[in-house]
Amino acid sequence: MDKYQVNANNFRILGRTIEIAGIRWLAYSASGIEFITSASVVKADIAGITGTGADSDYAWIGIILNDDPQKMKRVRIARGMRTYTICENFGLRDVKITILKLTEEKDDKVGIAAVYADCPVLPEKTPGRRILFIGDSITAGYGVEAGEAPGDTGYVYDSADTNPLRAYPYLTARELSADFQIFCWSGNGVISHWIENTDLPDTADLMPALYPYTAKNTEEVVRITMSAKGARGVSFDPNAPAGSPRGLTIYDPTEFVPDVIVSNLGTNDASYTKGTPARERLFMQRYAQFLAALGRDYPGALKIAAYGLMEQSLAPAVREAAFLSDSLYLPLPMQDPADGLGGGQHPGAVTHAKTAAILIQAIRQQTGWQQTAR
Repeated sequence: MDKYQVNANNFRILGRTIEIAGIRWLAYSASGIEFITSASVVKADIAGITGTGADSDYAWIGIILNDDPQKMKRVRIARGMRTYTICENFGLRDVKITILKLTEEKDDKVGIAAVYADCPVLPEKTPGRRILFIGDSITAGYGVEAGEAPGDTGYVYDSADTNPLRAYPYLTARELSADFQIFCWSGNGVISHWIENTDLPDTADLMPALYPYTAKNTEEVVRITMSAKGARGVSFDPNAPAGSPRGLTIYDPTEFVPDVIVSNLGTNDASYTKGTPARERLFMQRYAQFLAALGRDYPGALKIAAYGLMEQSLAPAVREAAFLSDSLYLPLPMQDPADGLGGGQHPGAVTHAKTAAILIQAIRQQTGWQQTAR
């Protein structure tokens, strides 16, 4: 079998990824690779690294053949380097293979070191339309594989319950035949993470602070772990300037230039603002600044600030932030428990499908993408 390095010459690279020590690390939700081959067997060397050691944080990947997510094979990635069988294609016909990370950047890290095939692999063509999705657990598809009764507070997080391919961003991009990138982090926000039993904001690594980096948490964990194991050419200095050889990698916005940006932030901030006008005003100002910064990176993009689904108290602040940043405000209805809830009282698959329909209509109205360009 021939060995293929994971780079843009051999594969279509999806989402935010980062190369460290010759391994392509999949960072945020639904990042991965895509290619076409007629090989009878395809295998891959895949590494898993944990930053927490928790059983609830194992990474999962999805293997999709010929764009059929209904027949996706889910694989839990072990910690360490192992060889996985990706596809057995005994018909020897061309097959499109997509490998996507189903879990979040905050969970275990996944790196593809090499792909092996007994026939050539070719990168799939990239669609002309592009959408950038920004958000929190809702955007990540948190808990969508779990079921929970209304008002139940007993859910215990397990990364196996997360699936961005059943969440509204993927459903939207798929219907519009658009390339997409997802930048999300469960429990995160603009001025605070989700907080409980305290009145103090949690301001560590908020979304606007994470945005300039390619994959801050993944890079930190991978470099520290590999350095400790003596890997050559891998080092990390938390005090080094960003973008320096031993510092964190700054993301190049030109790598993915979206036509549309959909941001859904604020649900976690509401656990801190709690209806306090001064806090809501601070949220609005900081969110407007973040949306405006996105506009400077991508001046030609349609910016959509969506909000709703799990709470409504910050809807007026999101509307004002959208106005000040020249973004379109898109209100989303509160989820209906009758549609089914996911883990942690998060939206279930039906709610995500309804949300995608709302977003698809809004994007088509604003862009003229009336026909699916499959």
